[in-house]
Amino acid sequence: MSVTDATCVNNSPNASAQVVVSQANRSMRYPTVTAQPNQPLQLTARTIGVNDTYNWNPIVGLNNSLLKDPIFKYDKQTQYTIDINSANGCKATDTLLVLMGVQTPGAIFSDLYVPKAWSPNRDGHNDRLFPLTVNIRKIMYFRIFNRWGQLMFETNIIGHGWDGTFKGQPQVSDVYTWTVEAIGEDDKYYKRSGNSILLR
Repeated sequence: MSVTDATCVNNSPNASAQVVVSQANRSMRYPTVTAQPNQPLQLTARTIGVNDTYNWNPIVGLNNSLLKDPIFKYDKQTQYTIDINSANGCKATDTLLVLMGVQTPGAIFSDLYVPKAWSPNRDGHNDRLFPLTVNIRKIMYFRIFNRWGQLMFETNIIGHGWDGTFKGQPQVSDVYTWTVEAIGEDDKYYKRSGNSILLR
């Protein structure tokens, strides 16, 4: 009998070698989890050994498909398979189903959006630039600046917007910067900024 390893060869009739057989890793289905649409939820895979590597499929809805504990943020039911490779070369493929939760009737969800453009031509449509609000309790401020950083307009009144004039003079068609700070009826805090185009 001949026994060979990385360093030597033993041709002795009584040569022996120790063989370690690792137990195969069985695949498993995780308990189903329920997430709210577009609300972050941390998922987690099991640990098999030391230095496991992970690959979640599909990658949609995850912040990083190669993590053991990725963050799920999506609005559709998704079933994931998780390939887990252990340091000994064994592989398991687990499964996790993420369901979409049903929003509680009467639950309050706030949001805030500022249009990308407005046209103050006094036709009664889109004449003023202001935040479009959904269940917003309070606006601390809504400010609009020109490209040189000069304050053109400011308000803290919901629904009150800028008509494109400054000191009685119509301002030119251009890109203007806005900032807004607000609090929703659900106590969600908003501090956002962006650009909108004045069209004439």
